[in-house]
Amino acid sequence: MQSPERAGTSQGSGQSKREPEEPIVAADPPSANASVGPARQTQEQAVGQPSSAATAEPVSDFVYPPPPAFYERLSPEVERHSAQVQSGAAAPRGEQARPVAVDDRPAVPASPSSLPPRTAAEAPHRRKAAPSASPYPGWSQGAAPVAAAQRRSRRVVWISLGILALAFFACIGVAIWTFTGPFKQLQQQYDGLTALVNDYYDDIQLQDYVRAFRDLQPGGFHSQLTQQEFVQEAHDFDTRYGPVLSYRIRSLPNLGLENGPDYTVEVDVTRTHLSYTVLLTVRQVGNGWKIIDFDRL
Repeated sequence: MQSPERAGTSQGSGQSKREPEEPIVAADPPSANASVGPARQTQEQAVGQPSSAATAEPVSDFVYPPPPAFYERLSPEVERHSAQVQSGAAAPRGEQARPVAVDDRPAVPASPSSLPPRTAAEAPHRRKAAPSASPYPGWSQGAAPVAAAQRRSRRVVWISLGILALAFFACIGVAIWTFTGPFKQLQQQYDGLTALVNDYYDDIQLQDYVRAFRDLQPGGFHSQLTQQEFVQEAHDFDTRYGPVLSYRIRSLPNLGLENGPDYTVEVDVTRTHLSYTVLLTVRQVGNGWKIIDFDRL
C-alpha cells in the first residue's frame, strides 16, 4: 500500500508540490465516564475550517488501518443512531410509522390512563373495533330501542285482543241474560198449555168426563153448560162415533206474536168411526190455563 505522501506526488508533474498534512492527534479522555465533547469540537473544527490539504489537489482518503481519530469521529454518530433505534423500538406501533423530524421537540409523556395517539388512517379502524356499549350482545346500539318498541307493540296487540275478547263474551252474556228470561217464561207458558190439552183429552179417552169438566172455565162461552150436561154430551159422542182412540196436538198458538188473552189450539182426534180436528179456545188464568170454548168433544 502506498502512503498518502507518495500518492500525492504521483498525481502529475505539472502541479505544485502539496504541503504535508498535519497529523490529527486525539487527546486521551480524562476518564472512562467523560463526555465526547473534545472529539466533537475537533470534528466541527475540521468541518468548519478547511485545511490546506482540502484546498490542494484531491487525494485518496483510503488508509488502512484507520487512525484513532476515525473512531473518535465515528463514535458520536453510532451513539446517536443507537439512541434513535432504541427510542423507535420503545414507541407504540402508530408512532413507528411516523417520520422523525430533526427539529421535533420531545413529546410529553402521556398518562397511563390515556390512549396512545392515533393517526388519521388508524382512527376510523379503532372506532370500528371499539366494543359496543349496547347491553344486548351482538346488537348495535340502535337495535335495543327497536326491539323494545317491537315488544311494546306486541304487548299492545295482545292487550287489545284480550279487551275485545272480554267485550265479546260480555255481550254474549248480556244477550243470554236478556233473552233467557222472556224465553224461559214463554217456555213455561207453552208447557202449561200443553199440559192442559193432554190432561183434558186423557180424561176423555178414559171416559172420566167429570174430571175433564174441571179443565173448562166456568165463565166461558159455555157458562150455561153444567157438569151433568157435559157428561151427557160426551156419552152421546161415544155412542155415535165410538170412544176416543188417540189424539195429537196439531198446532199451538204463537204466544210471542199473537195478541191475547184468548188463543186457539188445534187437536187431531181419532174415534172408532170418525177422525176430526177439534178447535179449543184457551185463556191464561193466573199461572195456569183454562179451556173457554170447544167446537166438539
